[in-house]
Amino acid sequence: MKKIIASRAASIALQLIVMAIASAAAALLPLLLPELYTPLRVILQWIMLPLLGGVTAGVASRAGVSHYLSWLPPPLIVSAVPWLIVGYPLRPGVMLLCCLISMIGASTGEVLRRRAA
Repeated sequence: MKKIIASRAASIALQLIVMAIASAAAALLPLLLPELYTPLRVILQWIMLPLLGGVTAGVASRAGVSHYLSWLPPPLIVSAVPWLIVGYPLRPGVMLLCCLISMIGASTGEVLRRRAA
């Protein structure tokens, strides 16, 4: 039982750390490299953040975390971390896309976990 709880806690911690680092990079790198603002913004915010949210939600769900809970941290972190670092959140569409992809990743992880069992 302790091993299962540790596995779930490790997957949630991994999800939080990965999404916080990616969100911080998406908020800071366009400010540090203004000449690459548009391609960097598109790649980091619209492609990388939602995909990382879906993958981390799937991993957490596959580790045994409820799929109803594993999709919540990615969109929350995507909206909160840039706000805390630079003073304004990313575009709302980025958070909504991350929310959708995280839901898909969490449900996929749940299906894969049930198939393995």
